[in-house]
Amino acid sequence: MQLVAANRVELSTFLKILNAVKAFFSLTVVRIVLGAAVLFVLVYLYLFIRNARRKSKRRAEKMRQYEEMQTSGNRDQDGPPDLPPPVHR
Repeated sequence: MQLVAANRVELSTFLKILNAVKAFFSLTVVRIVLGAAVLFVLVYLYLFIRNARRKSKRRAEKMRQYEEMQTSGNRDQDGPPDLPPPVHR
């Protein structure tokens, strides 16, 4: 004996899309690619922040050297030689 619904029953569009998204993200390949992408972004951010800190320290050191050179401009000739101008990279 077959059962027949009195009313037409359909899955809502939202639930269809939700099921499709769940099925897509449950694939192993998708998880691996997403994991690699997240890892790449984290490594990139780490390197970017580290480089910015190094640049800041280098800039501060050059500024300190420049200020020392300006304040000690009229020393005896026997003192240490002046620093060469900074090299821009």
